[in-house]
Amino acid sequence: MAFEVFMPKMSDHMEYGEIIRWLVDEGDEVQQGQVIMEIESDKAVVEFEAPASGILMGIRKGATQGALVPVGEPFAFIAEQNEDVPILPPLEVLQGKESKEEVTSPIKSISPKLEISRGVRASPLARRTAKEFGVDIGQVIGTGLNGRITVEDVHASLEEKKSESGEGGTAGEFKWVNLTATQRQTGERMLESMRTAPQFTLSVTADMTTFLDLRKTLSVRSNEEMEEPISVTIIIIKAVASSLGTYPIVNASFDAGRLKLHSDINIGVALASDQGLIVPVVRRADKKTLIEIARELMEYRNKADRTRLASGDLTGGTFTISNLGMHGIDSFRAIINPPECGILAVGRIIPSAICSHEDDIAIRPMMNLTLTVDHRCMGGLQAANFLVNIKEMVENEDFFREEIENIREQ
Repeated sequence: MAFEVFMPKMSDHMEYGEIIRWLVDEGDEVQQGQVIMEIESDKAVVEFEAPASGILMGIRKGATQGALVPVGEPFAFIAEQNEDVPILPPLEVLQGKESKEEVTSPIKSISPKLEISRGVRASPLARRTAKEFGVDIGQVIGTGLNGRITVEDVHASLEEKKSESGEGGTAGEFKWVNLTATQRQTGERMLESMRTAPQFTLSVTADMTTFLDLRKTLSVRSNEEMEEPISVTIIIIKAVASSLGTYPIVNASFDAGRLKLHSDINIGVALASDQGLIVPVVRRADKKTLIEIARELMEYRNKADRTRLASGDLTGGTFTISNLGMHGIDSFRAIINPPECGILAVGRIIPSAICSHEDDIAIRPMMNLTLTVDHRCMGGLQAANFLVNIKEMVENEDFFREEIENIREQ
C-alpha cells in the first residue's frame, strides 16, 4: 500500500511550506522516521521525516527547491518496490510554469502570494510591484530559480528605465532583500493578531535578590550536566507554568467566540537562532524541574543551530514567553501569538533604588515583567492576579528552596 507524502502542518498557523532541499532521490529506499527533506515553515527550517518505510516514488513535478506547497497537499509517495502509484498533477499554481496558454490546475490558490498568470514565471510580489509601477513584467529578465522573476528584477528594470530616461537623479544606492517564508508568515500573523485581538498590557517589577543569592546553588547540578547555569528564562518558565496551573483562564485559546481551556501547560519560548526567531514549545512545563527545562532548552538551541528542528517542536503552545533582557532591553510589550490568550515579556535585571517597608532606600536588582493579554479571554483583574502571582513566586525564597531540593533528588 502506497503512503502519501504531503505537506504537514508544522506550526499552529502554517498555511504552506517551502521546500528547501530533498535529502534523498526518487527511487531511493527510505525508512520510517528518516529525514528525507528540509522544509521552511512559518517559524523555522525543519526536518521532514518519512511517514513510512519503502521506496520514494511519484515525486510531483514542480516539487523541487523553492516550491511553495499548501498544508495537506500531497507531492510524493512511499510504496513497495514496483508498486504502481498515482500520477499527481504538476504544482503549476505554485511554480508559475511557463506556458502559452493560461495554466489551470486542480490546486486552488492558497493566498495572493501564490497567484499565477500567463506565460511568465514570477513571484507574486514581483507581479504586484510591476503592476504598481507600471512595469511590463513580460519584458523583465528573471534571475531567480529557473529564470523566475523576483521583486529585485522588477526594481532593477524600473531603475534601468529611469536611467535611460534621465530620471532618478543622484539618489543613494540601495539593495532589495527578500524576506524568508518564516519572516513573511510571522509578520502576517502578528499583523492579524493586532487587527483582531483587543490587547492590553500590565507591568510589574520583580525583586530578583533571592534568585541571584541562590543562583550558584541552583546552578551546581546544571553546570555539572550541561555546562550552563540556570538562567532567568528557565526560572520564569517554571514560575509561569506554576501560575498557569493556579489561573487556568490564562492557559487558553480563543477560538470561534469561545475559550478552549487546555489541560496541558505547554510554554512557547522565543529563542534567537541562526534561522532567526523560533518559538519551540516546552510541553507540560509544570511537571518538569528546572534541570529538565534547562536541558530541553539547550537541546532546542542545538537543534536550531544544526537545522534539526522537528515539526512537533514548534506546535501546541498554550502560552508564550519572550525574554529580551539578555539582550540589554529594560522592558517591552510583546504581541500575542494567536490563538493564545497571553504572552509575557521579560526585561533585564537592573540595580534600582527601592524604598523598603521601613522607609529605607536600598539598591535592589529589579526586573520588569510585562503581560499582554487578549481582552476577550480575561479582564484586567484576572490578568493582574496572574502577573502578580508570577512576581511573588520569583521573589519567594520557598519557591527556590523547593527547586533546590528537586535538583538534589535527581
